[in-house]
Amino acid sequence: MTTSYGLAMLHTRFLEPRNHELALAHQNNAIALSGAAEQDRVQVTFQQAFHRNGLALIEMHRGDLAAARRLVEDGIAQVDREIPASSFTVHRTQLVHNRARLLSALGRLPEAHAEYSRLLEWDPNYLEYWADRAALVRRLGDLEAALADYDQGIAVSPPIAELHYTGPTCSPSSAGCGRLRTTSTDVSNWNLNCTTAG
Repeated sequence: MTTSYGLAMLHTRFLEPRNHELALAHQNNAIALSGAAEQDRVQVTFQQAFHRNGLALIEMHRGDLAAARRLVEDGIAQVDREIPASSFTVHRTQLVHNRARLLSALGRLPEAHAEYSRLLEWDPNYLEYWADRAALVRRLGDLEAALADYDQGIAVSPPIAELHYTGPTCSPSSAGCGRLRTTSTDVSNWNLNCTTAG
């Protein structure tokens, strides 16, 4: 299972040339093996949901954002249905974060904003949520809200230069205020740390 996942990530993320079809085959094998593993039901559910998260990354690389979103949504629904709410809290947030990124990439900005706000209620000290929401509200044209989120990200994070030069470009007096930096909302920055946790 772990080997199949590792091979899938190598082919979809690192090896040149990328081979997303081969990655898809390896990741589907990881999902099948996760269901056959000798583990308790909660652990099986966890592994299946987060291997689907890896599959969603591959679908995103293949250009099918809608399929990627469905996989993440299905994983969230399965975890919520079968795993107690007090378990795997950090890993749930990683799935919700990926859903927010996909919603943003699909242009469903109000829904993505709601997801980022939910994440910030869970963990207001996580820099990436502030930076991603700031970039999103900037796309929505609310420069003051974007600046406020960048400022909050700076307040809770270790020194990161990007926040200091991205935030000021939101200023209405900036010549670059109409241009969007997409770094922090790029769905290629997929949260995969959860896949092998457990």
